Amino acid sequence: MVDGNAAAQTLLSYRTCSHGMCLHYVWLAYWANGARARGTFGTALAGWEGSDGKHRDDRNPPPGVPVWWGERPGNTAGDVVISLGNGRVVATDFPNFGVISETTLAARQRQIGRTYLGWTETILGARINAVQGLLAPPAPKEKNMSYTIIPLANTDEIDVISLVTGTRVRIGSPFHVTLLQRVRKNENDDEMLQAELDIVRGYLTAINPPPDVIVDAQAIADALARITQDVSGDAANDLVNAALLENSSVVANQGQGALDNRLGPTPR
Repeated sequence: MVDGNAAAQTLLSYRTCSHGMCLHYVWLAYWANGARARGTFGTALAGWEGSDGKHRDDRNPPPGVPVWWGERPGNTAGDVVISLGNGRVVATDFPNFGVISETTLAARQRQIGRTYLGWTETILGARINAVQGLLAPPAPKEKNMSYTIIPLANTDEIDVISLVTGTRVRIGSPFHVTLLQRVRKNENDDEMLQAELDIVRGYLTAINPPPDVIVDAQAIADALARITQDVSGDAANDLVNAALLENSSVVANQGQGALDNRLGPTPR
């Protein structure tokens, strides 16, 4: 069963995306937290049709579930986001193309102008545990994150470990430890800078890579450790992408373009 709350946070951690690939990024977030598909689905509308447990027209989706839209004049692809609860969602291409951020159901509806379909208890055959969780008090947000930070006994060294893949890497910068702790505990009263979020994205991709990508996780972490606190937003984005792309490869040698699509965001 998939941790839908963790999937929402994983999607949010990507921060950037290729335009028009909502189902791709939403599925990557669920896949990173245990989902496996029962078929191939080319569009969000096909994803809605292939997902069970439909709650048609229900505009109060619980946290962690996929929320779907259908057609609009001239475009039948549909749209999908992940619910955060209380009418909020994580969406691709919001507020602009290439950006992943939080918004509301109402704002997403105004943006895309599509027919609202509802939400589902599953995605592409994978059941989401957020629906079951409605019967019990919600777990603390910290427990829903997909990684943990572990100090090594009798040393000053600290590792970050994926709770999905078990991949473990050494964090080489105390500043980066702080960033990962802030995101994991959702301590964002002081809004994090885009450069800081890009650094976190690098670590999360290293320990929890997209499908069909092989990474040298520690080599990525070592490269990220060289990014300092005073780096600019655009420079951080470039450095993180370089660390990912130089230490990763696509299964079956699908080419550099395929690797760019899986690991790197659209340049800002």
